[in-house]
Amino acid sequence: MSISTGDLTVDDFLGSDWESVPSKRTIAGITSYDIGYLNLSDKAKDGGDERLSRLYDFLAHVSSLHLDLDRTGCPLVPGTSSKYGRSASLDDFDDTAVDYLAAILPHVTDPEMVARIGDMLWELKRQPKQDYRAAQTAIDAYLSVAAHDNPDDWESKDFDYLRRSLDLCSELHDTTRFQQAQDQIEKAIEQSLQYEKPGYVTSKLMEVLQRRGLGDGQHYGPMCIDSASEALKENDWYRARAYYDLAAEWFRMAKDEQRTTEARVQSAESFVLQADSMLKGSSAPYTLAAEFLASGVRELRKIPGQRSRADQLHVRLVETQQRALSEMTPVVDSIDGSEMFKRAKEAISGKDFQQALWAYVNGYRSTSVSFLRSQAEEISKGFLLGRFFGTSLKNAMGRTIARQEPSDDPEQKLLMDMYRNAALAQNIAVQGWIEPGRYFIGAEHSIRFDALEPIVRHNPFVAYGREGYYVRGLHAGFHGDFAVAAHLLIPQIEHSIRALLEENGTIPSSLDDDGIQDEYNLNKTLRDPYASKLAEILGEDIVFDLRGLLIERFGSNLRNDIAHGLIPYSYLYAHPPVYLWWLALRICTLFAHLPTAAKTGSPEGATDTGDEQQNDCE
Repeated sequence: MSISTGDLTVDDFLGSDWESVPSKRTIAGITSYDIGYLNLSDKAKDGGDERLSRLYDFLAHVSSLHLDLDRTGCPLVPGTSSKYGRSASLDDFDDTAVDYLAAILPHVTDPEMVARIGDMLWELKRQPKQDYRAAQTAIDAYLSVAAHDNPDDWESKDFDYLRRSLDLCSELHDTTRFQQAQDQIEKAIEQSLQYEKPGYVTSKLMEVLQRRGLGDGQHYGPMCIDSASEALKENDWYRARAYYDLAAEWFRMAKDEQRTTEARVQSAESFVLQADSMLKGSSAPYTLAAEFLASGVRELRKIPGQRSRADQLHVRLVETQQRALSEMTPVVDSIDGSEMFKRAKEAISGKDFQQALWAYVNGYRSTSVSFLRSQAEEISKGFLLGRFFGTSLKNAMGRTIARQEPSDDPEQKLLMDMYRNAALAQNIAVQGWIEPGRYFIGAEHSIRFDALEPIVRHNPFVAYGREGYYVRGLHAGFHGDFAVAAHLLIPQIEHSIRALLEENGTIPSSLDDDGIQDEYNLNKTLRDPYASKLAEILGEDIVFDLRGLLIERFGSNLRNDIAHGLIPYSYLYAHPPVYLWWLALRICTLFAHLPTAAKTGSPEGATDTGDEQQNDCE
């Protein structure tokens, strides 16, 4: 679409009620302004003032852009995107719109609107000298919004504004403003430390500095160790680990290898202390304790010189896991698609993000293989003519990619039907649970990268160094960009499966006579003999889902079709990529909460219903 201002003038802007929307500022920042401007537009249109309505529509487009600092290139992106379309993009603004932004900027008083317009002019770069000044204006406005004396006043958007101000200073080579921004961040850290015990504000401010390699590691490192120690006294394990991890990074930046290792060890040992605290009670939750012990073992094994300690704790882990078996209880859950939709709202709405996420990934589970088999067998018995006809499958270009003849192996025919029935179940799940649930979470929570990072950090399914791929892929899916989600997540799922197999004693690679090793792809690792081993780790239902979604011709075959460019863009918003994104989120979340599954079996162990139970969509 093209966004134009036509014959709108600065007087139109000055004579409008534009300031009434920023005056109702919310924690979401400028992206929340668009609804207010759209409401004003509707009101003006109802009153017969089409000109004023166009002005408010334009301001709604300006404020709808989302500041995404974790993507490469321009950080101002459409606020919403789905298969039905998207909101405004920076490229949509034509020359009249850009000139209008430059004309009204000196008259804008709200700092967030100032920052947005200045940032847009800089990114569009139509008039270099003017845009350079606009970018400086944006920096000053961003720093103004993110200036607080009281840590209680900090909001998540403020950290983004600080990061953006540093980015703009670098792009402009404005060393004066860069130093001003760094000084403001370091002053805010000192204020937050003096105000109360170090918490969210202090850690996020430190992360802003660390992203840029700024700050004195020898100064901040010991402060983080002290903060972590205080948190341990209060059994605040998550805050303690956050500060130990920050300390490790500060010491790494200061090139202090010994203290870096010490901080990493303390972070890993905090998992053990957390498990110990749980095992003190008379009704110890062994499942959760085993979870934290496993995390401690896994982190210690990544640290040089800690193998002996990790092996020592592994013995305790096995004992705790054995006791945890008594806590496994069955869950029976069968419901149709319409009921799933209503249940999604009831289960997800009104909860904090972590609770809502847990409800979201546990409200549906992969259809059981035993049920799919019995279902296919019943259909086969009832459809006798099917024994005398073959079946072929064509791709998006009309070419036959699979064929099932009447004389073929009956087991293969049964599997073909099972994959097709699983795809129908997945479609119902997408329509009745996954998409409604995604909407309800998004309506109540601003889903940012930092909200998803805890899911993949210290996660046995996500290899070290691969966390960013998963965060970006899961984030894209939450925002409806399943094309990006599929392209990011599928290769990483392939790597995660190889890593799981290797960790559990199965080598997923070849070695020829010349000593050349090739890593196996999903077309091998999701089939026997590897599939059987994976079923012990992930559960056979999840493995069957992954196999049908990713590599089976009579399933969705996403891995191969995407890798070879065989499907159109629109298909990436159909149900298979959506379901795959949700399944990746589910696996990551389950492993984050039940990392013992990597050694002891399915991450669904706590909710395993056995072969006789049916699934939500049956």
